[in-house]
Amino acid sequence: MAFIKPRNKKGDIAVTILVIEVFALCSLAIVNFLLYKQQIQGGFVNMEIFTNLSSEVENYYFYINSGLSPQQAATNIGAQLQGNQLILNVEQKADLTFFGSITGSKSDTIISVKYIVDLTK
Repeated sequence: MAFIKPRNKKGDIAVTILVIEVFALCSLAIVNFLLYKQQIQGGFVNMEIFTNLSSEVENYYFYINSGLSPQQAATNIGAQLQGNQLILNVEQKADLTFFGSITGSKSDTIISVKYIVDLTK
């Protein structure tokens, strides 16, 4: 008959508690990184705004060359035509999907761009 060595039950409890604490700490760190990323992501200026404005001006000239009137072309791209100036307005708002819903704050404007194109040149 083989001799069975008694197990140390107190050591098993300590190891189990250690594993649970490490798992909780890692989970907390992952949640913290995700929330921080979401908070920071909405706070930077999106440089695509300027690229989109330039492409909207190109679309305006495309509509003009297609035979639309200047007023219709400006309406199609979401701009205003005042005299010989084409005015495009764009705003980027902060994305507060998670933190805004908790604090109840409204989204703030990060950047507001008014792009004026002189059509006489």
